[in-house]
Amino acid sequence: MAAALPLMALYGATNVSLSFVNKNLARADCVSFSFLLLTQCAFTVLTLLLTGNRPTTFKRFAIESSLMRMLVAIPASAMYAVQHHTRMRTFILCPVDVVLVARQVVPLMCFAIERAAGLELRRQTKGTVGCMVATLAGVALYAWGRMGTGFGIRSGQGLAAVLALHLCSTALSNVYTKHAARKMPASEYTLLVNLTSLPIFAVGSLRAASSPGNRHVGFSEALLAAASVVLSVAISVLASHTQRACDAASFAVLSNGLKVATIALDACFGGEDPVPAVSWAGILIAFAGSVAYSRMRAEANGTTRRGAHGKEPAGVPRRTRKTD
Repeated sequence: MAAALPLMALYGATNVSLSFVNKNLARADCVSFSFLLLTQCAFTVLTLLLTGNRPTTFKRFAIESSLMRMLVAIPASAMYAVQHHTRMRTFILCPVDVVLVARQVVPLMCFAIERAAGLELRRQTKGTVGCMVATLAGVALYAWGRMGTGFGIRSGQGLAAVLALHLCSTALSNVYTKHAARKMPASEYTLLVNLTSLPIFAVGSLRAASSPGNRHVGFSEALLAAASVVLSVAISVLASHTQRACDAASFAVLSNGLKVATIALDACFGGEDPVPAVSWAGILIAFAGSVAYSRMRAEANGTTRRGAHGKEPAGVPRRTRKTD
């Protein structure tokens, strides 16, 4: 675990930096979200191919098999597009903490979706139910404390719909990825999702380019856009290596710790309204509940998947995710 600390620190710094870069880009309102995401996907595909995924994707499998795998990735690409467009939109409408705290209910939404679809048949334990209650209570306490500041909302126009769409697309994407990527390496799935996302973002980029009233992109915005691409590609690579270097529970702790750090840094340096003490208590409760829930689910999954000799079955990949 100690050997993984430098990698975890690098992943953390990259993750937090990308959140602030994306926030500033979104509020600059002169860079097309579609073009930015198109560039990120294109460079991610190029990086994954150059770092050794070409033999896996294009040589080991027959052309028919590769086409079928691409078809599997297309629904994920559509959900990915909605998820990241709405994420950038929320940066314009409200502070970062509103989005990150709201996202704590995503694991609970994932469980509800899996249960409704018959994909999750195991009963919840008292521990996981307690974690769910703690997460929801923390989010409610945060919201109660934030009501006095109006949630720091910059523009209420469509925020509820955008945030709801963001949470739903994120939950659906997580569930789909969990079950669709079981029979291929995580790196290949990431490659195919980014590859099939290119046409979606290309169409959006063309529409944005042809719309009237486009603002001039200055040097600082161009620099932020370039940094966003570099950081996005770095996260794609670092997330995979970090997940291999530590167990799932530790990665969940790291991911949630980064979100708390992002909220704290945004409160100090982001120019937003201060987060009330009551809301901070809600944040800590919600994130603690989310971490504990992720840990218990990871332990349950490990127990279920291991065979008689305690080994993981083949074909269950680690997922590579970009986080906010």
